[in-house]
Amino acid sequence: MSKTSDKIKQFVLFGLASALATGVTTVTPPARADEVTATVFSAPGWDYANVRTSPDTNRQPMGQVQAGQTVKLICYQVGEYVKGPYGTSNYWYKVDGYGSGWIADSMLSTGSDLPVTRMCPESQQKSMTTTPNHSPIFTAKVNNNSGVEYVNGRIGPTTKHFDYELYSANTVLALECWTTGESVSGPDGKTSDRWYYTTDETWVSAAYLSVDGDGSKIPDCNSPKGNSPTAGIIPNAPRTWPKVHKIDYDGDDARVTDSLLSHYYKEDGNPGVDVSVDWSFFSKRQWLKDFGYNMPVGAVRQVDKFTSIWNDKNVYVSVGAFAFYRTSEHCFLVYDYYDFDYPYTAEKDAAARGEAQEFNVYSAGCYQ
Repeated sequence: MSKTSDKIKQFVLFGLASALATGVTTVTPPARADEVTATVFSAPGWDYANVRTSPDTNRQPMGQVQAGQTVKLICYQVGEYVKGPYGTSNYWYKVDGYGSGWIADSMLSTGSDLPVTRMCPESQQKSMTTTPNHSPIFTAKVNNNSGVEYVNGRIGPTTKHFDYELYSANTVLALECWTTGESVSGPDGKTSDRWYYTTDETWVSAAYLSVDGDGSKIPDCNSPKGNSPTAGIIPNAPRTWPKVHKIDYDGDDARVTDSLLSHYYKEDGNPGVDVSVDWSFFSKRQWLKDFGYNMPVGAVRQVDKFTSIWNDKNVYVSVGAFAFYRTSEHCFLVYDYYDFDYPYTAEKDAAARGEAQEFNVYSAGCYQ
């Protein structure tokens, strides 16, 4: 984290400029060997890693692996976010020798922030109660047109987002909802900007899928009638929700800034994924509360960089200028597109070189 912390210091010294720019990136997934091992982190206060019956912390551990010991990784699944000694991750690995045991990636030294094994097949996955829309499951098949061997399942609905999984031709996928993303040309020459969110928590372009049944019944992930926190707004970039990278708030403002910048520089496992910042980071700002209650319900106002820096430099160095929506009598939404513009040309150029990636960031909540 020291590299990111140094960047934050440079921000403050340079004048706390706002984030406004563009850039693209493509990330190559890590190589996956037939047999992959990892070592349980050894750090002060961290003596072991829990082995659990599912990729979450809701149940008692079924065992423990001591710090410094090596385990064989079978496959991975996306589960609950877990904080480890050196960061937070929502990847979990099924480990050999522990039956149906899982260890959080944040507790393991794998040599990468990205998955180092293949995703677990359906028969080895554990169900998670994380289906955001609780919608009926629809199915689609990967087209088997001549020359099409597979389609990419990505972490977001654009080709800028890295490959999360590869689906071979004729693979049947379970779909939850759809969103508008990058326009993609399919093997038949037709283009589509529709992307489907699968139960694997991947995004797949509709240009490579044949949807079974009445595709019009598949819900919009970000429908104003749905439960997307940014439903009804026009974002600056395609949304990755329901896939979200969460940033908690423990009272340390610098940690929020540090986490956002780390995400921008792809120093976690979810580059380019929408970020949800804990509402308590914003709700404790009396000036922002007063600003919001001076707006009618349903209105949106821009908190420009001058308003932001004048009232609270900690908010400014985190998100700069942002849109503030009053969604109901006591509830509000912060929305911003996290990117960089002059005078932060180094940060802007980093995105253009693929070393960083912009993303949507939001925070939603209510005042008591």
